[in-house]
Amino acid sequence: MYNIVNKEFDINPKSKITWAGDPYNGIMDIDASYRLSTSLAPLVDTVFHDMPDLKRIYPTEVLLSLDGPLLTPDIEFQIIIDEYPKSNVDLDTQIKAFLNTIATDQQELNRQVFSLLILRKFSPPNSFSSSGTIGSSVSEFVSNQLSYWISQVDENLTIDLDLGELDEDALKTFQLRISYIFLDGKLVVTRDGGFTDPNSNEVSVGTIAGDWTLEYLLSDDGKLRIKIFNKTNYNQLNSATGSASQSLVTGGFSLIYTTSFDELSELFKNPNKKKKESDKDTEPSSAITKHKEDDSEIQH
Repeated sequence: MYNIVNKEFDINPKSKITWAGDPYNGIMDIDASYRLSTSLAPLVDTVFHDMPDLKRIYPTEVLLSLDGPLLTPDIEFQIIIDEYPKSNVDLDTQIKAFLNTIATDQQELNRQVFSLLILRKFSPPNSFSSSGTIGSSVSEFVSNQLSYWISQVDENLTIDLDLGELDEDALKTFQLRISYIFLDGKLVVTRDGGFTDPNSNEVSVGTIAGDWTLEYLLSDDGKLRIKIFNKTNYNQLNSATGSASQSLVTGGFSLIYTTSFDELSELFKNPNKKKKESDKDTEPSSAITKHKEDDSEIQH
């Protein structure tokens, strides 16, 4: 919706745009995704609305595919719902039926994509209500402006606000992402998520902390780094055993090394040897000329 509503998609690293001449005639091959957590209740028959599993919110993805000419690409959408308790036969049957429907009904797929992007929730199948669109648009506009103004305080600070819907359930849909860079870019601390857990429980110390990540660069070039994280997730085993009170938080750390190469064999080469070969290839032409002149003088 132009500059009022902005939705950020994460682009797949394998995506690309290929040019062969006119920059306006690039060929797009881009895949991206928009992630959110929302209730699955609108997709389930009302007779099942009392089931405990529908009291939670679940991760959902809207996949976007752009193929073809840069200015007129073919646009395709897909909705992924995967992290829900498949052990619940009734819920699993209802969700699979919905996914089968949107796989063959392009109009219904477009309705649900619009609903997820603009209203941040599913709409009952075969029906779509525009109520709330204006309020959601205003909320999106206010969120964008607040995020921009606050982020101007410090260049190392990034804040993204999502006020969700301006109603009695605003706390459940409110999302806050804060990221700050320390130590001249070596340490990045990020807090993400809402202020209620997947069961929509009240605010607590854990939900205020949200999903947090600490990432530290161990090398100056940024190739080697360590990441420590704490994130909220849905554990299907807990649901299957009825252990709703168990923790829905996962913590851990990872050691990451990133490099680039043209051939697989380059990964096993001695980095010092590789650097010497590179220096040799880039030796200044003036130095080569001087060597030739010296050789000529010796022959005389």
